This record gives sequence, C-alpha cells and structure tokens, in this order.
Amino acid sequence: MDSPTCNTKKIELKPGYLMEHDKDVGAVVVGFDRYFNYYKVQYGTLCVRENPGCRFIATNRHAVTHLTDAQEWAGGGSMVGALVGSTQHEPLTVGKPSTFMMDYLANKFGITKSQICMVGDRLDTDILFGQNGGCKTLLVLFGDI
Repeated sequence: MDSPTCNTKKIELKPGYLMEHDKDVGAVVVGFDRYFNYYKVQYGTLCVRENPGCRFIATNRHAVTHLTDAQEWAGGGSMVGALVGSTQHEPLTVGKPSTFMMDYLANKFGITKSQICMVGDRLDTDILFGQNGGCKTLLVLFGDI
C-alpha cells in the first residue's frame, strides 16, 4: 500500500461509516513507510482480521532508524506494532534478526551457516541475526549505532 493514492486517503469517521477492503488480499506486509497513516492501519487490520488465511508479515521490527544524523526516528517496528495492537496477531518477521532470510540464503546457495559471517553495526538486529542463524558475527563500530 505504498502508493500515492494510499498515502493521501483519509477516513471520514461519521455515524454508519464502514470502510471497505479487498476480500482477496492474502498477505499484509508491513515495513518502514514514511507515509504511514491511519487509513493504512485500518485497511491492513481489516485484511488480517477478516480475510481467511491472510498472512501478516513484518519486514523488520526495528524500534528506531537513523534517517538523519540529528536524531533517531521511529522505525519499521513502530508501524508493525500498530497492526499487532489492532489485530492481536504476531507477524511472521522475515528480516533481521529472524533467521528466515538466513535459512533461505543458505539453502539457495548450498552453504552451511558456519561458512557465513554476518557483518553489522547493530547488536539488536545485525549481530542477533547472525547469532540466531548460527553464523560468525563481526560488529563494526560505525553507521547506525
């Protein structure tokens, strides 16, 4: 739902208002979105709660991110958290620190996890990702720390 039309849609909260949603949506994928808004939260909530078998997928659960060098900003995890709260469902997290991606890459390229070294600058995502996946890890002290 990261399109210009979804970024400007608004909900009119008036008596009898019922928001429609596509009953064929089979997955709601939530990640960092600079244009996150209430319309998107409600649309995703309806799909997850009302569409049979609809998957709720998180790209990551980063609490904060570094969009500028002046401060930390709300990360993708805050957006995922909004849907966790409204749906009462936990998503399948496919990005760091989940091993979903690591398992896929090891299988796709036919390598063992002990042959992989995860290099990163964040303990809570990069290094935890490597540890969860059974890889060697290397923390570099620059970047988004």
